Amino acid sequence: MHYRILTLLLLVMASCTAIQASDLPHSRTSSYYKYIYQLKPKEAKSIYKKGLAEVDGSYFHNLIDSVPNDSVFNTKLPQGTYLLVWAQQNELKFELRSYSDLELLVHNNYADLFLTISDTSGVEIKDAKVKINGSIIRYKPQINAYQKHKTNKRGWLEIMHKGFTSNHYLGNNVDKGVKTRKITGSVPIKYLYVPVRLLVYLPYDLVRSVYKLRPCGLFYYIYKPFRDVYYSIFGYGTTGWVRGVEQKWQKTFYKNYAGYWVYSKPKYKPNDTVRFKSFVTYENGKPLKLEPLEVELSSRS
Repeated sequence: MHYRILTLLLLVMASCTAIQASDLPHSRTSSYYKYIYQLKPKEAKSIYKKGLAEVDGSYFHNLIDSVPNDSVFNTKLPQGTYLLVWAQQNELKFELRSYSDLELLVHNNYADLFLTISDTSGVEIKDAKVKINGSIIRYKPQINAYQKHKTNKRGWLEIMHKGFTSNHYLGNNVDKGVKTRKITGSVPIKYLYVPVRLLVYLPYDLVRSVYKLRPCGLFYYIYKPFRDVYYSIFGYGTTGWVRGVEQKWQKTFYKNYAGYWVYSKPKYKPNDTVRFKSFVTYENGKPLKLEPLEVELSSRS
């Protein structure tokens, strides 16, 4: 605690000019500089989980640099996690910044936790140590990705590579209530459940619609088909059930595929060679059979 008080005093003293020559009502209320401290992995993890209220004087041990408080600080620092500290009136203010050479992409296949990791040049990283809430996620060479089967976890994801640990918060990979919706939406249960639910909630939907000045519940389901037609005609494209009809029509002429692409670098210049790899599946998630594929590249200029 005494470290934090000492740092606050030093910052306030650095921001003060001679009292005799100053106009106190219009004098500066913040420090002249922001001080940049590099954090240890455990310290960064603690702040990510508990917030900046966790910061105390023990975090001010590795001073890297200082920048003018009135300037915009956009300089990229070496890979690491940093804490910016400055004084504002009678308080210490903090800002957490993390600089990483790793790029994380989370794929949703509606079943597993499915991740790919690459560096800033687009090269795939296969030897990172990945954990979510302490549970290890292993790299699967057959799919060129990190995968944890039948996992709908959310929480803090840790990626450790070449001595650096980056932290990322993941929400649910699959929406909550999937199993419940599968039961209530199955035949013949849904033919009994849906009408009963609509009737039971009818008084509540009426009150909610009047209170919010928009249709809710059963009244929304009556209103929505007409709204979809209106938006599809006068909007910027088909929507709702009109969009569903359009997609079914397209499926009769085109096959739908899923998957992802990884390029050799994030941006190409004219005359550069474009290198990429892809993982392609059918719409049902099964791997694509060995068959010729036609690739078209276009530029939006």
